[in-house]
Amino acid sequence: YKNFRDTELGRLFDTYNQTTALAGEVVPLAEPNKVQVNNRILGAQVAAVANSKGERIGTVIVLRDVTQEALTERLRTQFVTALSHELKTPMTAIKGMADVLKHLPPDNKDAMQRPLETLIRNVDVLDRMIVELLDVAELGAGTFDIRHDEVFIEPLLWSVVNGTNPDIKRKRVEVMVMIRDSSALRLNGDEQRLRWAFGHLLQNAVNYTENGGRVVIMAGIDAQDHRYMRIDVVDNGVGISKKDLPHIFEQFYRGEPRNAQGKLIDPRGLGQGLFIARKVAEAHGGYVSVLKSEIGVGTTMTCILPISQPPS
Repeated sequence: YKNFRDTELGRLFDTYNQTTALAGEVVPLAEPNKVQVNNRILGAQVAAVANSKGERIGTVIVLRDVTQEALTERLRTQFVTALSHELKTPMTAIKGMADVLKHLPPDNKDAMQRPLETLIRNVDVLDRMIVELLDVAELGAGTFDIRHDEVFIEPLLWSVVNGTNPDIKRKRVEVMVMIRDSSALRLNGDEQRLRWAFGHLLQNAVNYTENGGRVVIMAGIDAQDHRYMRIDVVDNGVGISKKDLPHIFEQFYRGEPRNAQGKLIDPRGLGQGLFIARKVAEAHGGYVSVLKSEIGVGTTMTCILPISQPPS
């Protein structure tokens, strides 16, 4: 009992324990409060219980576990903070380059080339973030529709690698693509959505792989079920901690990965890539999962998708 009095819940109980005059048999004494008990967040409603004469005979605390709601709210706040930061970076670059162009002679095309390239690159960054935000909004609203066109996986994967090439070169990451059963790897789906999904998986692998590391993309018919294809994205990066692993596919979740020196890795982006990748795969009748991950060794992400025509 003494230990209970020392807790946040006990102090809340004591705050309203002295009220004696009551107007009914069960009277709420305050608005619901949030208290922490054993690593859980509880919504606590304190009410006094009275007899028919209005005399107080006890106190009731109604508890409701709101841990998930509190976590979601915290993640939303972190997401908005990250969004503000990510939007500010390219906007600052665009504003700076626009100012440079403003003061250049109109006939000096050579001097304009570099500022224009910077403008285009940062506009592309903003465009990618806007598309990602629209995807997240559609997923949240349940209006995520996909096209049903014939899509060949091999050229799509090479397109994804080429699209990620600037970051691959910047970090000097070796990327290998290994394809088996190429002609059979096709499905009825949305090529643009699938490109985004695999783009997120590859970008994630590159982001969390140290400079000079390696990423291998392997695709082929699933050995366990020939009706499906399997695409693995394997990196020798920092790995995923046991704390982050259960949550990496959750909306708004941003983990705390660290490199070999213990420094926190904070790549650019909104942190919604794995959430979107899994939802896109599920919309195509497949899934994305972590096959294995080990700190300091690397991670293997696996995507399973149905093929349009099983091989004979």
